[in-house]
Amino acid sequence: MSLLTFDSVSYKYAGSNTPEVLQNVNISFEKGVFYSIIGPSGSGKTTALSLAGGLDIPTGGVVRFEGRDIREIGYTEYRRRHVALVFQSYNLIPYLNAEENVCLSMEIGGTYPHERKERARQLLASVGLNEADIHRPVPRLSGGQQQRVAVARALAGDAPVILADEPTGNLDSESATEIVAMLRSLAHEAGRCVVVVSHSAEVAKASDVVLRFHHHTLEPLERKAPGRGNGPAGGEAP
Repeated sequence: MSLLTFDSVSYKYAGSNTPEVLQNVNISFEKGVFYSIIGPSGSGKTTALSLAGGLDIPTGGVVRFEGRDIREIGYTEYRRRHVALVFQSYNLIPYLNAEENVCLSMEIGGTYPHERKERARQLLASVGLNEADIHRPVPRLSGGQQQRVAVARALAGDAPVILADEPTGNLDSESATEIVAMLRSLAHEAGRCVVVVSHSAEVAKASDVVLRFHHHTLEPLERKAPGRGNGPAGGEAP
């Protein structure tokens, strides 16, 4: 069964005379699969991710989670329980350290009330941060380290859907490779549904399913057996 589904989804900016950004999109996303969405700037990639994350509302059609309209679930509840986002700009709280940023995510989601610090440390260690990094204010971390904190924060609430918007765009090639490897692992080893919007051809190579925007809709460009993607990061997608 599909975990996340776009059912004839369309989207147009309010008050705009331009054509719809998305037109009658029908696509499904499954557990344990690493997806990439590619396409030129302005094609609708980030809009699709915002709709999938419950950050915006379609002007036509329905976004479903486990077969249920996310409007029925409630956008706030959906974002708290079922989906986690990783942004290119990290979106960390700058006056908190890495551990506190991850703990705050659990506090907001109401999860793990009695073991937040321990879980935060475990998650941060799992993405490669040492004890000193965990307690360092995030502005003193490198870009790659901050993105690792953002990934740990996304994992903190056990959301089955992980959405990432250009997560390697601000990183050097080595850090980008490591971040994409983490996202692949979340799909293949942790059974999450991972959807990444990217311009990177290497991210597309690393994914199991490549989706491309064409004439305002999403269409599968390539599907590989899970785990058959190549290593990540760098270059422009075709």
